[in-house]
Amino acid sequence: MVGGGVEKDGDASKARYFRLDFDRRIRDIISASKKAFLPASIRAPLGFFAEIYGGTRPFTFAAARQAADTLMQETAKYFPTLYSGIDDPLPLLTRLRSGRTDGPTRIETGLSSSEKRNIIVFGAPGTGKSRRLDLRKDSLLRDGGHFERVTFHPDYSYASFVGTYKPVPRPDVEGKDTITYEYVPGPFMRVLAAALINGKTENVRPHVLLIEEINRASAAAVFGDIFQLLDRDKSNVSEYPIHASADVQKCLADTVGGLPSDYEELRLPDNMFIWASMNSADQGVFPLDTAFKRRWEFEYIAIDENDNDLRGKVVTLGKDEWSHDVEWNELRKAINEFLATLGINEDKQIGPYFIRREVSVPAHGDRIETKGFVDAFQHKVLMYLFEDAARLHRKDLFDGCRLNRNRYSDVCREFEDKGVHLFHKNIVARVRSKPVKPEMSPASDDSTGVVGPGADAE
Repeated sequence: MVGGGVEKDGDASKARYFRLDFDRRIRDIISASKKAFLPASIRAPLGFFAEIYGGTRPFTFAAARQAADTLMQETAKYFPTLYSGIDDPLPLLTRLRSGRTDGPTRIETGLSSSEKRNIIVFGAPGTGKSRRLDLRKDSLLRDGGHFERVTFHPDYSYASFVGTYKPVPRPDVEGKDTITYEYVPGPFMRVLAAALINGKTENVRPHVLLIEEINRASAAAVFGDIFQLLDRDKSNVSEYPIHASADVQKCLADTVGGLPSDYEELRLPDNMFIWASMNSADQGVFPLDTAFKRRWEFEYIAIDENDNDLRGKVVTLGKDEWSHDVEWNELRKAINEFLATLGINEDKQIGPYFIRREVSVPAHGDRIETKGFVDAFQHKVLMYLFEDAARLHRKDLFDGCRLNRNRYSDVCREFEDKGVHLFHKNIVARVRSKPVKPEMSPASDDSTGVVGPGADAE
């Protein structure tokens, strides 16, 4: 609190006490309150003090305390990597610059990254698309930054993605609850505003918008005119601007700072990343048109690309004489190979983590807990094969089922009893399995050898 102070008594050699240089501090507050690039929520409390110092507002302790608290909270919110939220925010706010820009929204921060700005990761279900994006997001933001995640669905719209007017409860002048309508920004606008604000600081960081299942909504309708911004130039800024609506202009002016007219032309800054996942095998998905797709970098995850953690993980399936120890990864591959012989494309086959990692990869050892695995296999794998991937090939796939193969409950019952032998003999033949002796429990079996299906226990 003594930064910029001068000696109380004037004798620098003997001084022990300091006072603030109030004139300098007042100048800094007034100057910071006029920085158009600062968010309105930060400029408002600064303006409160500027009006007090200018003699146009009376001072009250309660109002000043509230303004100071708001200033600290909002500064911490918009500059989390620069400000702790507990010390004096004025030194930071006075040294912030507006950033390098050749227009109000075309911000070239110079952020360097090997990561592409627009990425769609796609592959079969369970191949780890979301996990890959999550790990890369964590790596990109390891030194700070911001991200939001959104999942598209058939009813998702431009208004949900970008923003729209919504009813908001507010107290009226008499303090009574009332409903007003305000423009509420969607995830795209929130990440864009945060990136624009951060891009004007000294400490530029990446800002990531993660879109899960981008093709489960009509992407062309959801993006609307934003689609044009996905074309990036060599500096990773939008090459072609769009004309922002009056609502978007006002929203950015209120959030980022400046006048609404500053945002008539809108571009994506180079510190904003838009990453998405896509599974083209899902039923009812919306196709992406060529013009939309060419604005993205596509990354394909092959069906067996991420199966290292599954190798050697064994589970006991079936009962009595059908009880066998089976490696889940081998069973998965055998099912996929059989689906391929039926003409079913790879994007509808089963990825390594179709059954989630917490179930299929034991925390200790190589033995998967049977009950949890059987429940997940029935409700995920069998349901998917029965209703989707092999719906027209149930008779062939579930060849070992002696009940009604067109009744899901019967298929599940047979799997509980027969395990891997529910499936076609070609699948069983591809899976190395070991019969489990009735008197043995899986935990007491210390044998590591495996034999072919149908072999004697000895």
